[in-house]
Amino acid sequence: MVPDSQARDVHKDILVEGRRLCEILGKIPETVNKWKLLSDLWVELLLSVAPSDNAASHVQMLANGGELITHLWAPLTHAGVIEKRTGTENSAFPV
Repeated sequence: MVPDSQARDVHKDILVEGRRLCEILGKIPETVNKWKLLSDLWVELLLSVAPSDNAASHVQMLANGGELITHLWAPLTHAGVIEKRTGTENSAFPV
């Protein structure tokens, strides 16, 4: 179990990053479709996180209801997306 102080720190970090994202989006010109930008970002993020070669762990998670990443892992694996993206060479959002 995570100590309360550590959980508060995580929530604080999330709020700080959320505010930072809001400020960045506010600076983007109105001619840019911000919802499309956010959807592309989420797709890229999920495609970099969901692939895994630890099938046994995902199967166990699915048997217990699973998590979002596990539910994404199954169809991605079925589609042949099995390696995590490690670089930003093909990324629309370089870090």
